[in-house]
This record gives sequence, structure tokens and C-alpha cells, in this order.
Amino acid sequence: VKHCRQGFALFVVEVAGLILIAIIDATLGMIPLLGYLLILILRLVFFLGVLVLSLMGFFRAQFGEEWRLPYLDDLADRLPIE
Repeated sequence: VKHCRQGFALFVVEVAGLILIAIIDATLGMIPLLGYLLILILRLVFFLGVLVLSLMGFFRAQFGEEWRLPYLDDLADRLPIE
């Protein structure tokens, strides 16, 4: 159950991050070169971070280890998943 909650919390943060990146892309992304580089770097850092956290959680869950996601564990504990 703990792994399910943490996975769902990571999904919620990923969706919020995608919305935030879309808003930044629609505003600052219109700057010709700087906006493009900013969005490119933001997407790269965000998606690599989510990928690393997802893979670490996946492998820890496969081996039955309990692992608390940094900064997301409090959100995961408040989710009403049984």
C-alpha cells in the first residue's frame, strides 16, 4: 500500500510539473533563444528527476525494501488509498 501511495503522489507531482512547464512555455517560451533553452533545460531536468525517482522506487519495491520518497512522503501519507 505504501508503494502505491508514493507512486500516486509522484504521478500527481508529475502532472503538476507538466502544467507548470506548459505555463512557462506559453509565457517565457516565446522569447526567441532564451525561452527555448530555458524550456529545454526545465524539461530535461524535470523528466530526468522523475525518471530517476520512478526507477529507484520501482527497484526498491521489487526487492521489498521500504523507501521514503524525499519531500513526497508526507503527501503520500495523506492519500486515502487502502
